[in-house]
Amino acid sequence: MRFFETFNQPKNTRRIERPKNVPVQNDSEKGTSENAFDRRGIMKIAGGTLLAAVAAKLLEKPLIEKFIRGKDFSDGAAEDTDRLRTEYREADRKAQLEKAKRYIDIDSSDNEVIGKTFREQIEKRRRITLDKTTRSAIFHQWQKEHTPGSFNYQQGIVQGLERMAPWMDDITKIFQHYGVPEKFIYLAIAESYFQTKNVSEAGAVGPYQIVESTARLKKFNLKVDDKYDERLDPLKSAELCAAHLADNHKRFGEKDDNWDLSLLAYNGGYVDEFLKSLSKKELSLPEKEISIRQTHYLEKGKTLYAVADHFKTSLPLLYRANADPKISYPAWLENMKNIRPGNIKIPQERKFSLEDFYHWLEETINAKIQSELDNDSYTIKKGDTLKEIAKKFAIDPDLLKSLNPPLNYRPIKAGKTLHIPKTYKSNSAYLLEILSGFKENINYPGKFHAFYRIIQDNHLVPSVENFKPVFSKIELDRKISLFGLSREKKISLSDLERLNPAIKDSYYLILPRGTELRVLNR
Repeated sequence: MRFFETFNQPKNTRRIERPKNVPVQNDSEKGTSENAFDRRGIMKIAGGTLLAAVAAKLLEKPLIEKFIRGKDFSDGAAEDTDRLRTEYREADRKAQLEKAKRYIDIDSSDNEVIGKTFREQIEKRRRITLDKTTRSAIFHQWQKEHTPGSFNYQQGIVQGLERMAPWMDDITKIFQHYGVPEKFIYLAIAESYFQTKNVSEAGAVGPYQIVESTARLKKFNLKVDDKYDERLDPLKSAELCAAHLADNHKRFGEKDDNWDLSLLAYNGGYVDEFLKSLSKKELSLPEKEISIRQTHYLEKGKTLYAVADHFKTSLPLLYRANADPKISYPAWLENMKNIRPGNIKIPQERKFSLEDFYHWLEETINAKIQSELDNDSYTIKKGDTLKEIAKKFAIDPDLLKSLNPPLNYRPIKAGKTLHIPKTYKSNSAYLLEILSGFKENINYPGKFHAFYRIIQDNHLVPSVENFKPVFSKIELDRKISLFGLSREKKISLSDLERLNPAIKDSYYLILPRGTELRVLNR
């Protein structure tokens, strides 16, 4: 069912009356939505843990009512009431989080594509190649994973575009404002299939999968807390993505072929590591390889960063062109913070390409693989079991125990080191696991381009001209929660939640006067 059709479907069933003080959210109240799920799904996700059992049971209407009726909610039991409410909400929150992870597991797909692409390389040579042939194979593997008619195609790309359609016009305008090619709006499909509550292993959420540390950067300044998270909002998420890509593109020289580097920097942290390695090389360049283009008068208030950015060079190259070799680079940077107006020499442009980055990444990954092959130890990770470790290295569990006597009388503990003979470290399954740590930059930009090609080839681009505006905006004239507004105005709470997904707590978060909300057009 399309997003806008969901909003407009007739309400044939009367909404369940909500008991006082306790928020109840179940499928019968919510109706069909992108996050619909069954109780068995919750139990499956959490592996039968007590928390999942409690959450799953609480989501059943009869048991919720029993839970409420069995507790004393009188004024004299205020503390117990708050505690019970907190316990319920925390169990429900964790169940919702696990469900969001399960809906479509993007990270799992990334690892699967890596395995299919690199298994033969690892098995034959114990190293990988990231040349154009390999990157083309990654592109085609993503296409294969989303063949028209497949589950990934229909439930992932097609339904993702349907969820995205009502927001398309606004998102397109955002990307145009930042000067980012419009095709990159479909990063939301490659990142999350436009699931507003999809959660990655790294904790990234929202349509464009943003981690909390990025959202809190001063230049983006999104609000993130336990009750309100602007990363979940399609337009806030899109704006951060567009601004991030535009910043990266400017940083990398504003060439057309550098958009792929911008994608890599958006999706993973290895581009910054590559730039650090490039700075080290620039600091050790022979003197004859430092060329001076011109001199520039540095005005009062200007910084070296601004100079490097304007002339498309780097701070290490500026240092090499202007500093006394006896002064260290860090000391020079510190002294130049309070630089006086005057002439400064401008060196050559900093030059690097996508191919340079992939060459560096290939060397970095292979060095990591070789380090593991040369090492006869393994550090236990959280969640590891003896059986899983033995399987990972294709080693007999009894042999593993005999090589590590403490295993015979102590449970395994994260952070402890095991002895693994080097011959077992070459197991392809383990070496492919190493690659999964680099998956963001291995898969991009091939993954995005594959998704975009599928969208283009199958004419899936939503035609926003055919849609009437789904929502309009209102400004609150007094303090109120979403739940209170829905009761007061007799409008669907589900619709309010879907249109304002940044508001995580619909019942207890009192929105200040002047808050702008989206409401469904009638």
